Amino acid sequence: MSNEHTVRRIVDVIPGLIITATAEGATESVNQQLLEYFGKTPEALNNWAVSDAIHPEDRPHSMDAWRHSLQTGYPYDVEHRLCDVHGTYRWFHLRGLPARDAEGRIIRWNILLTDIEDRKQAEEKLRRNETDLMEARRLTRELQCERDRLRLLLDLNNCVASDLDLRQVFRAISSEIRRIFKCDFVGLASPDRTGKQMRQHMIDFPGSKGLMREGALYPIEGSLSGNVFRSAMPLVLNSLTEGNSIWNSDPAFYRRVTEEGPFKSGCFLPLVSGNQVLGVLQLTSRDEHSFADHDIEFLTQVANQIAISLKNALLYEHVNKTKDRLHDENMALREQIDGACMFEEIVGSSPQLQDVLTSVVKVSATDSTILILGETGTGKELIARATHKCSRRSGHAFISVNCASIPPSLIASELFGHEKGAFTGALQQRQGRFEQAHSGTIFLDEIGELPAETQIALLRVLQERQFERVGGNRVIPTDVRIIAATNRDLPAAIAAGTFRADLFYRLNVFPIEMPSLRERKEDIPMLIEHFVKRFAERMGKQIRKIDKKTLERCQNYTWPGNIRELQNIVERSVILLSGDTFWIDEAWLSNQQPTVRDLSGSLAETLENQEKKIIEAALAESNGKVAGPTGAAARLGIPRSTLDRKILQLNINKHRFMPRP
Repeated sequence: MSNEHTVRRIVDVIPGLIITATAEGATESVNQQLLEYFGKTPEALNNWAVSDAIHPEDRPHSMDAWRHSLQTGYPYDVEHRLCDVHGTYRWFHLRGLPARDAEGRIIRWNILLTDIEDRKQAEEKLRRNETDLMEARRLTRELQCERDRLRLLLDLNNCVASDLDLRQVFRAISSEIRRIFKCDFVGLASPDRTGKQMRQHMIDFPGSKGLMREGALYPIEGSLSGNVFRSAMPLVLNSLTEGNSIWNSDPAFYRRVTEEGPFKSGCFLPLVSGNQVLGVLQLTSRDEHSFADHDIEFLTQVANQIAISLKNALLYEHVNKTKDRLHDENMALREQIDGACMFEEIVGSSPQLQDVLTSVVKVSATDSTILILGETGTGKELIARATHKCSRRSGHAFISVNCASIPPSLIASELFGHEKGAFTGALQQRQGRFEQAHSGTIFLDEIGELPAETQIALLRVLQERQFERVGGNRVIPTDVRIIAATNRDLPAAIAAGTFRADLFYRLNVFPIEMPSLRERKEDIPMLIEHFVKRFAERMGKQIRKIDKKTLERCQNYTWPGNIRELQNIVERSVILLSGDTFWIDEAWLSNQQPTVRDLSGSLAETLENQEKKIIEAALAESNGKVAGPTGAAARLGIPRSTLDRKILQLNINKHRFMPRP
């Protein structure tokens, strides 16, 4: 068998269609499989071109590639469909390589056509699967977006129904609006009292650069929000530069927002309740074209719900203001009924007391901060109330706070209020004493017992006349007159590190020193007569005279508890009295427990040294910590205020027991 015949047999069994062509591209020979695929005889090939079987859609590309190979001599590599003897198209991969002579000239083309129909079908199936997967993902995203929107409306409805605080409602839904609509800023603006300006009421902008801030004012005429407020129609700007024709109140500001600032597009919706526009909901984005037309319908629903909350909040605020005004008026009336004399509870005519009252009259005409100093029981709160009655704030509230009676962990909440959820048990928003005292007077008794962190907050109130509720970030302005009082030696507390020097200087604008009862002994008979009359009327007893020896003993007694001690002893005596003559048991005044300073020098010194050692041991065990469950006061079983006083009296440096950093 010749070599040519052997080669022919091999070519005929190769799994593919084979063509040999001349250098010019004319067909020379084909294998048997090609003849069988196209249903042709070797003779029929003379008047038939393989290109006639190429699918019409693939023919231009295939022929261009074949002509390019003939012209350049580059291999021919292309995929197209070929029609078989039954009229069915199948995909083939054509690979043609040139055969060259010894001088490098092309003398023939050898072309192999490999059936790739199965591969193409698999690729098409994979493409369809990928398309289906992408469509499924798109539908999932749309469903998720729809669920998010419905959940937002539901949450918003629940907030509106359960919470009258607009800020709580806004805070609850603004972050969800930013997430769902891929925007960066959500704000709420409403007209101010003049009706000529818009006030930036609330803002949720985590990436704030200071361009927008709560409380900012801008004219209604010539601003985007003002335009929406006037027209009651939504406004969508695919590029905020489109708003240049509207915004003319402050062109420089608007240029910073659109050119230097982060915002590129915006959506502004009116907050409509009934036929009244109450404000504007603002959404802006760092990207252009962030708000589609189909978003407006849903955002309008959101705006309508917020409008309900805004209306409820305005009504609630109006009711509260009316309630506060009525409360203040009631307090003013009650104070007038209490007596025409503003000093009726302050009994005495001693020069020391008259000096105090003269100071009260002078300082009452101002709003200056007052610091009342004096021993316990000298009547510091009475002086504070008298100052309030004499002042222009007398028609408003007088709020008294005993700082020593409130646990350190709660004092900030008591003074400044707290937001809902600020700490465990904060189930709703609560106003603090400073808000209750707005336009009136707040009296801070035992100011020396304030914890360090609360001293800082109080210092801010004194310096800036504003504060924040616990757990909140909204600055609340306050117009209140502060009167503080203490029986502690504040300079000594400053030296011991328990009281801030800057706070002391802020409080000590107008100090009033209350004299002790032993310094105004001439007032004791008048005070006894006053208390006897009060308690006798209260208990329904007839007391016609006061025993002279009782008066003498009272004037000779030192009264360590001052007027409060005198009042309590008089009340006790009236309770026990059976006749019409008032007298006090001598034992009550002569058998009082002596203080350390009443003891002999050696014994007093011994007791002081022993007490100092016990306190220092407790401080060492607690690493210098006084308050709290692990503090020295708890270890000793005494109140913190008592231990602070002992530390000052015994000149103990508690800082040396603290661990070094």
